[in-house]
Amino acid sequence: MFAKASISVVKTAVVSEVLQTFAPWLTQRVRLSANSKNLELTHTVGPIPAPGKDVISRFRSTIANNGVSYTDSNGREMQRRQRDFRPTWDLKQTEEVAGNYFPVNTALLIKDATSQMVLLTDSSHGGSGSVRDGEMEVMVHRRIFGVGVLDDWRGVMEVLDETESIDAYPDVPWPLGEVWPVKHRGRGLVTRGTHWLAVGSPQDYSWRAGANSLYAKPLVYFPDSLSSPLQQFLGELPPQIELLSLEPAGNGKTLLRLGHYYGVDEGPLAVPTTLNLDTIFPGHSLEELEEVSLLGTPLKGERYSWRGSSRSYTSGPSQKSAIQGHQLTFAPMDMRAFLLKLVPKENTGHTRAVFV
Repeated sequence: MFAKASISVVKTAVVSEVLQTFAPWLTQRVRLSANSKNLELTHTVGPIPAPGKDVISRFRSTIANNGVSYTDSNGREMQRRQRDFRPTWDLKQTEEVAGNYFPVNTALLIKDATSQMVLLTDSSHGGSGSVRDGEMEVMVHRRIFGVGVLDDWRGVMEVLDETESIDAYPDVPWPLGEVWPVKHRGRGLVTRGTHWLAVGSPQDYSWRAGANSLYAKPLVYFPDSLSSPLQQFLGELPPQIELLSLEPAGNGKTLLRLGHYYGVDEGPLAVPTTLNLDTIFPGHSLEELEEVSLLGTPLKGERYSWRGSSRSYTSGPSQKSAIQGHQLTFAPMDMRAFLLKLVPKENTGHTRAVFV
């Protein structure tokens, strides 16, 4: 599609970097930092010129994955994907590429008996490791527009042309019978994103922590004054446990969600792990503790049964590991939520949480 990309190279003791320019609207920066296990790729794409293109990032290897790849499910368990196959129905494949694309929220992986290649993303993409053996690809941008380009008549009712702004959609009768009569204004959108690529042994699951580091980067903040430096609000968590959220829940309580990074059989850290809440809130006393659902609602205490049109259903009670004092145990892939009442300790020097 393009002539050979122009390349500029920077090498230092800290980082080696290559800037690839494929077109005025398409560049990629490839960076390898000293002692890093991940190759970092940052793309800038857009505005895509008419008549538009699908822009993908593709990675080739000699891995014999036989059409099998793995994608994460909302950053949690990895789902097995097989070329031209669905586990719950007989697939009649009509789109060899699009029909093998899957949601990629944080990670895409292919492997064989000796090698593994993992792609980590900073945002959700469509992607696949099952289109061709040894390859992974993710779509980073797309735009289809211009004179003579029409809707594909599959429900969107407009060309695929995201711009800086568009006119308001008019109140018109349905069905339209034609594309939406709206005006797209300004330049096409520009996307920028970062991927991390790691190659190693199929027994290496260190990418799990890296996926969160890239997709859910922590926010950096600074105190108003440096005259009295503050210690951290949270104590150190076990390496298997991640803080999913910490937010006010009203009535002076805090909703805490914690999760286990690893899935079953994902290496030596994929084991039940216990933590003590008293150690992760060093500046506060924990006066009340109640386990709730991830939505923050009470757990179901009873079993309910009912009959549907074709089968019977049951729900509850919620099965959770018992809380021993302030000790919590998490099995692989567990996510649990708790309502806490935290009371700040005096003169500890730790950051205080003020939730009302």
